[in-house]
Amino acid sequence: MTKIVFVDDDTLVREALMALTRDAFPQHTIWGSGGEWAEIARWLSPAPTLVILDLVLGQHSGLAVMESFRHYPSRFLLMSAFYRPALLEQGKALGAQGFVAKSATPEVFWQAIRTVLAGEDFWPPLAWTSASSGKILAPVDRRIIGLVAAGLTNSEIGRRCYLAPGTVRNRLARLMEEWGARNRAQMVRLAIEGGWLDDD
Repeated sequence: MTKIVFVDDDTLVREALMALTRDAFPQHTIWGSGGEWAEIARWLSPAPTLVILDLVLGQHSGLAVMESFRHYPSRFLLMSAFYRPALLEQGKALGAQGFVAKSATPEVFWQAIRTVLAGEDFWPPLAWTSASSGKILAPVDRRIIGLVAAGLTNSEIGRRCYLAPGTVRNRLARLMEEWGARNRAQMVRLAIEGGWLDDD
């Protein structure tokens, strides 16, 4: 029987995904592990058929888990709340077979599982990637940057996107760090140069 293990330190997300996956794939055995190393090692032994692995696990990196268990015959499907091109490239190099965003629809998530279980790769479509910059940007981040370009504050952006101001601030900080932008203005300029925004 196919054994699928979710590795995610967010208990609510992990349990919800496990429940949905059990309903969609009743023929498979579904287990879950938090982000503690001993717990991960316990659930990954014996080696499962598929490991659905969060890229960020509290104090640990999902890539560190892959590095430690890459000798296993398991297939690895990466997931994250954010698109992180550098981490995805590292995951590919370590042998990951795919990536699915936590914001994906259930149908996309199930397709990712079916594809990777079939021995094929499942990576974000090229539509997510700016051809000129190579950056990957989630739709909500593109909208946030567009509102930054329009001069809105974090609170105003949060109201438009149904997000807390702190969430907006954290997403912008993460994007600026990934893109090497020193401030909001430079981040907007990089988005325009990358083809994400029109230079009005």
